[in-house]
Amino acid sequence: MNSKLNRVFLSMAVAALACFAFVGVVRAAEDSEKIIAIVNDEVITLKDLKAYVAGMYGQLRVENTDPFEMDDIMRQYQDKGINQLIEDKLILAAAKDKDIEVKAQAVDKRIEEIKAQYPSEDVFQSMLENSGMTITDIRNKIGDQMKAKFMVDREVRSKIFVNPQEVTDYYNQHKNDFVNKAYVNLDSVFISFDKGLGEAKKRAEEARKQLVEGKSFAEVFKDYSDLPSVGTIEEGQLKSEIEDKVFAMKEGEISQPFEVENGIYIFRFNRKSDREVESLKNAKEVIYNKIFDEKFKKRFEDWIAKLRQKVYVEIR
Repeated sequence: MNSKLNRVFLSMAVAALACFAFVGVVRAAEDSEKIIAIVNDEVITLKDLKAYVAGMYGQLRVENTDPFEMDDIMRQYQDKGINQLIEDKLILAAAKDKDIEVKAQAVDKRIEEIKAQYPSEDVFQSMLENSGMTITDIRNKIGDQMKAKFMVDREVRSKIFVNPQEVTDYYNQHKNDFVNKAYVNLDSVFISFDKGLGEAKKRAEEARKQLVEGKSFAEVFKDYSDLPSVGTIEEGQLKSEIEDKVFAMKEGEISQPFEVENGIYIFRFNRKSDREVESLKNAKEVIYNKIFDEKFKKRFEDWIAKLRQKVYVEIR
């Protein structure tokens, strides 16, 4: 099975866990026709909610969505439940009020992008069928999502501004968040306790002696080490009693043997980088995105609250 199909089936498996967990909650209700919400004059039942979630899951499967992204989306619908469905309906209603239309060409382009992920038209059609979807279902969902995105971009995202001074202020107030830890780069020989403590100590002394006498590290490593070389180690990754000694070593120095839970390490020191605070220039993009996301969340929630005030919403 090729990697693309592996990814498809992995997506199906991961998302199914979240979807089935949510559907299991819904099925716990005694009557799937029970009214759970009213939006203006539209009645929403448990059956409607199940169908909506199942449709979302089917679309994600067909679009070959990344399994972790799919899991996040389905968990969102699981956690927010009927509120998420109402939120989606409010956004689409707002788009309808503004006479927002999506060009057929835009939907066609997205359909073609989805099809391009499949090895053939037959495989795509098979996935549609297995997901309980039709091409019309997919087209309608894509069209609705494009309308919703346009409304969110227009009413929320386009109205957010992050002043450069906000970025600078955030950086100055959170410098500890932008500290790059010190690190050392080490070559290592590891001798396990598999053959006993005494044998391990004997081999460790032999290996260290050869290194101190100038034998090639590669040769000693090949003859003695039971694990790959450790490479780069950040401060905080080693036990304090070992870290203090290792970080005080000099270039080319060979350490004394260090005993750990399952064996003995010998290190050769290569280089060290001291702890430093990342510059504002390097951190500003991360800070900008964080501030933008926080502002977006607040403005989006306020916008949804205003949309709710314009209609009658009852959740039972």
